[in-house]
Amino acid sequence: MSTPITDIASILVEHDAWCTRELLVRCRELPTETLHQRFEFGLGSIHDTFLHIIAAMVRWTERIEGRAVTKWMGPEDNKTRYSVEQLLALLEDAAIQLRAATHAARAEKTGEWTGMVSLGAGYVEGVDDARTSKAAALVHVTTHGTHHRSQVFQMLRRVGVSLESGQFDPVEWDLRMRIVNAHGR
Repeated sequence: MSTPITDIASILVEHDAWCTRELLVRCRELPTETLHQRFEFGLGSIHDTFLHIIAAMVRWTERIEGRAVTKWMGPEDNKTRYSVEQLLALLEDAAIQLRAATHAARAEKTGEWTGMVSLGAGYVEGVDDARTSKAAALVHVTTHGTHHRSQVFQMLRRVGVSLESGQFDPVEWDLRMRIVNAHGR
């Protein structure tokens, strides 16, 4: 039995990945044409919205780690039509990377977040080298996922998939994880 997560940064990362995974799993039964159906809001389709969420996880992980940002992955640059299973695999990889970057970003002795993330020229108009804290970058990427999952909620409702919004909040996640930990399932 594992211990419930009580660290705020870890909760942000784990909850974000779990919610995205839960919504993706609910898309397994969707026909391919529904996964790629165009909507007039968000990234335009369920597929593209999930790919954008996952790509953002990878890109912000790279920023937190001080690496060059990958451009291949988001729907803006990548026209690959992934299956739900492929998206789940990409999500798992992105979650592993973000989890590792989250742990590495903390100061060894204090556990506090230190360091800055360079956003580069063009991130903010007129700023040659925009910078933010690693902590703000983590909050950004996890709240970014929440924003886009809300769009997926609306897309899924429009194609007839019924979802309860409360099933995905951090308290619901924490309760589910505690039940899993207590009962080993």
